Amino acid sequence: MKQIINEIPIKTTNSFKVNGLEIEIPDNITTHFHGYEVNDDHNLILETTKTTIMNHDAVKLNIKITSNNESPIIFNYYFDQADNLIEEINIEVLNNVHANIIFNYAALSKEQHFHYLKQTIKLDNESSLNFSTINMLSSNATSIIKVDNEVLSNANLTYNLIDLGGSTKVSSSYGKTYDNAINNLNVIYLGTNEDLIDTNYYYINEETLANCAINVQGILLDHAKKTFRGTIEFVSGATSSVGNEIENCMMLSNDASSISVPLLLCNEEDVIGSHSASNGEINKDQLFYLMSKGLTKKEAINIIIMANINPILNNINNEKIVNDITHSIISVL
Repeated sequence: MKQIINEIPIKTTNSFKVNGLEIEIPDNITTHFHGYEVNDDHNLILETTKTTIMNHDAVKLNIKITSNNESPIIFNYYFDQADNLIEEINIEVLNNVHANIIFNYAALSKEQHFHYLKQTIKLDNESSLNFSTINMLSSNATSIIKVDNEVLSNANLTYNLIDLGGSTKVSSSYGKTYDNAINNLNVIYLGTNEDLIDTNYYYINEETLANCAINVQGILLDHAKKTFRGTIEFVSGATSSVGNEIENCMMLSNDASSISVPLLLCNEEDVIGSHSASNGEINKDQLFYLMSKGLTKKEAINIIIMANINPILNNINNEKIVNDITHSIISVL
């Protein structure tokens, strides 16, 4: 069954092939959910039920964060053999609660796993959440990640998406930011072989002093193909709000393909908005300088890449997971 996803809010000519992605969703997917490994309950209110997504049986998790936690709540899910998972996760952080959550998906085998993840995040007034989703599935997998968030007055959300695993990586995020709230999206993607990477991020400043940011750092090798769509919208009444958008794609192969469509939509005068997108080779001056200090070309490239992505990795408060991510990236460069 084919579906059109990641549709851009302002369409352009179809010849550019950026208006949306047509993707094949297999009809014979059977969800096999064997449960998360959770490091601690952290006074969670956790409810697991069944639902239907895309006409397939799916798992639904409702999570309510009722108390502060300094150390991260870690949900580990390990795909084994021919596991497939279609799931919906709804998370609410209550007023004045501050939380740190990591959803870590990894593969124990090299099967063609299918993972469809729909996350809905709501931050109540004065709350904060540092949330990370890690995709480290096998190179044969398909990963589709869809995130909706709502950040209410004076709340602060940092969402980190590390999208490494799978030959098909599709991600989207739709965010609403309200009065004096902060809503930050950080993304790292990696494309190797003939990977397809398709993204669509759309963030709206709804009220005064709203502040949102999209920061995307990508790496492409071999014949990988990537399409980036990033939109920040200032609606009427979002006075004195700020929106910044950056996408930096580091291309390590002349055969890789990168398309970027950054957009700013504005219906309010008193705002600050910016966007930028860069697609190209590693900076030759930086490369020459590091190699002049005795480093090999590979070592110098590794340092430059890690310097770009480390500010995002620093948001993930778990040393083992960060080391696994770093190793996964460095091993293919």
